[in-house]
Amino acid sequence: MTNDNPVAVGKGGKVKYVEPGNNHHIEIFEVLEAQTGKVKTWDAAVVSLLEARQRMLDRLPVVKREHGENTRFICSLCGGDIIQLTNSDGKDYLYRVRKMTHSKASGQIQIAFEPFYEARALEEINKVEKEQGLKGEDKIYQTLTPGSMMKRNLNKVTIDTLGRVRRAND
Repeated sequence: MTNDNPVAVGKGGKVKYVEPGNNHHIEIFEVLEAQTGKVKTWDAAVVSLLEARQRMLDRLPVVKREHGENTRFICSLCGGDIIQLTNSDGKDYLYRVRKMTHSKASGQIQIAFEPFYEARALEEINKVEKEQGLKGEDKIYQTLTPGSMMKRNLNKVTIDTLGRVRRAND
């Protein structure tokens, strides 16, 4: 959404204002071939903050797990979630989701992420990447489409207080 004006939700003393352009989460799902049931690709649906709030008010699940025939839910992601991706060196690395975007013009969905331990502001990260000439998987701040995440074996994970990494299984 491109509207920058906050929208009132709620009634009476419980009115809250949300920016319709802010994204709440993304729902990633497999698209299956109708005949064989084999995975063709991954796709996603970006859910705005306003839509998530409306689902809650309608007493619907905030995360929709059904996306039509020949699809299978993989996971939902929101800013701050931890994901595990396999890089070209064959090793798994942990990243933190920074944001999700959906271009209405092109229809392309992008998930932006960075190493889970990264604490610098995006401006500082961009400066370092430019100074060091970082590209591709070597970049600190990266973006991928759902289909690209499929190729890199996306797993949503949690890290407990003892540092153990476990699949989130949402």
